[in-house]
Amino acid sequence: MAVMFIGTGILLAPIAPFGSVLLTSSALTAMRRSTCEPAKGTTLVVGRQARIYSLPGSKPLETERIFGCLVSTGHSRQLNALPKPRYVFGKGRGVSVDTDAFALHAPWAAYPENFYGLDTSVLAVTVKNLRTGSTTYCRVGGNRRPMRPGPSVTDIALGRNGHVAWIGKSKLELFPFTFTRRVGACASIASREIESSEIENGEGIDLHSLILHGSMLTWINSGVTHTAALR
Repeated sequence: MAVMFIGTGILLAPIAPFGSVLLTSSALTAMRRSTCEPAKGTTLVVGRQARIYSLPGSKPLETERIFGCLVSTGHSRQLNALPKPRYVFGKGRGVSVDTDAFALHAPWAAYPENFYGLDTSVLAVTVKNLRTGSTTYCRVGGNRRPMRPGPSVTDIALGRNGHVAWIGKSKLELFPFTFTRRVGACASIASREIESSEIENGEGIDLHSLILHGSMLTWINSGVTHTAALR
C-alpha cells in the first residue's frame, strides 16, 4: 500500500495501489474467522473469539489432530502435540487430550491432557494462550500404570486471566488406591508446571456442575450449591 505525504510530511491518507483491494475491519475479521473453520474440521467448542476443532489424523491414522484458533489472529495451534520441551511432569513418550471437557475464554483454552511415560502417566489440565502459545500444566493426578483406573476431569472453569478450576476424580493422598470426587484449581500461570490446590472433595459433588461468574466459582455438592473465589 502506498502512503501520500504532503507539504511538511504530515500523513493525510493511505492510498491503495491501482487494482488492489482494501479490506474493512469486518471483512478482515470474516477472513480470519474462515481460517478458523477449515472445510474438513469438526467443531468441538466454539465462541465468538475462538474455536477448537479437530482434523482427521495421520500419525497414527486413528489419532485426530486437535487445534485451537483465535479469530483475531486467524492462527491455529495444535493442542494434542508433544510440547517443547518435551517432558511434562517427567513424562515425554506420548500425549492424549480428553475432548469431553474443553473450556474457552479467549485468548485462553483449557483441556485435560494425559502425558505418558514408559509405564506410567500423569493427568493435567493444560491452559494454553492461543495468541502467544504460552502453556501451563496444572497437575490433577498420577502416576497411574497402564490398564489401571486413573484420574479424570469432567468439568473445567476458565477465568479471563487464565486461572483454571476443575471437577473430576483423583486419589486421596492418605488413601492412594481410593478415588474420590474433587474440586481443584490452579490460580496461577506463572510457572510451566503447577500442582492443583484442592478446594473440596466428597462423593456428593456433581461432576458437571462447575460454573464461573466473574471470579466466583459455584458447584453442587449433595444438592447444595457451594462457592469459592478463583483469584
